[in-house]
Amino acid sequence: IAKASPNYVSLSAKNFDQDDDSGAFDYLHEFKAVVDSFSGLSILQQVNQKKIDSLARSAHFDLVEGSYYKAIAFDYFAQLSTSVAL
Repeated sequence: IAKASPNYVSLSAKNFDQDDDSGAFDYLHEFKAVVDSFSGLSILQQVNQKKIDSLARSAHFDLVEGSYYKAIAFDYFAQLSTSVAL
């Protein structure tokens, strides 16, 4: 029966109450604890704000996905070229 249990469990952040950080954190923390209780991996989807990203990090979610991360510009090649010692 343990092998039939889901490995990945996802939750949408789309309808979180943006004004209730404490309630949202408590909910995410409890969700993460339940997922951890059966060795699953937690995924928070539809993260569209830095505020929700911070809550997900505080609750120690395993994976996150959403438009917030797509909006972050990062030049990987520039980082590689500046970190190479000459």
